Amino acid sequence: MTRTRSTPALAIIPVRVGSQRLPGKALLTESGKELFLHTCDQAKKASNIDRVVVATDDDTVEAAARRHGYDVVRTSPKCRTGSERCAEAAVAIPCRAVLDIQGDWPEVAAQDLEAIVAQLLEGRAVCNTIARRLDDPAMQQNSNVVKVVRGGNGKALYCFRAR
Repeated sequence: MTRTRSTPALAIIPVRVGSQRLPGKALLTESGKELFLHTCDQAKKASNIDRVVVATDDDTVEAAARRHGYDVVRTSPKCRTGSERCAEAAVAIPCRAVLDIQGDWPEVAAQDLEAIVAQLLEGRAVCNTIARRLDDPAMQQNSNVVKVVRGGNGKALYCFRAR
């Protein structure tokens, strides 16, 4: 029996073109390349992420990812969220830790990703997310900004977009 070598830390960038608030957002190229590729590049900079994979059901996204050297896992168009797309792709790749890094997050810092990977690989967390205090009242009222409600222990209870 042949064993598949496990990837310790896997970053999956779920990408779809059918964004409801801004259709085609992932493929915007105002910066010189597709938006989601900047997210991939940030994940690739993290020293403890062993593999970066794009999960998509779109031919254009797949072509752009492969053109820039990223592996692609094709997922079902029935995935309703990036997290569903990530989960579907993760099943196909043996690993110890999976990071679901949404494709429209080009400003994610590699060092923040490294901290999450370390927590997962060391067993200090089974699931986590990056969040920061949101003091700006305009941002608090912006339904495009995801907010996190945390419990007394600092752990996330739920996320929402509403005002």
